[in-house]
Amino acid sequence: MVRYIDVDDSEEVLRAIRLTDPQVPIDLILHTPGGLVLAAEQIALALLRHPAKVTVFVPHYAMSGGTLIALAADEIVMDENAVLGPIDPQIGEYPAASLLALVQTKPLDKIEDATLIKRTSPPRP
Repeated sequence: MVRYIDVDDSEEVLRAIRLTDPQVPIDLILHTPGGLVLAAEQIALALLRHPAKVTVFVPHYAMSGGTLIALAADEIVMDENAVLGPIDPQIGEYPAASLLALVQTKPLDKIEDATLIKRTSPPRP
């Protein structure tokens, strides 16, 4: 079943990585449209810290967060027709990079409320 990566997935995968002997290689099959950045990042960092070889197999596609996880492996094995996608965080239905560009190029009073995400704390220096 193909589904988005969520925090439940990261908890299960992190537990499996922790329970794997440090000398035992990890093989992971990825077939995902992506998911939460936090969950994908946690999995990727855990794979990077695993001392034995990590191999990711991509039979069809690993997009966004799936690509992030794949790039943490020592080796990626892909079907000849499989693809990795861009790592492009989304906020709601919009690419995060587009929203950042929008607020830099358009006056705030001209941006629809549904599009604008106001910062509740001052920007960090």
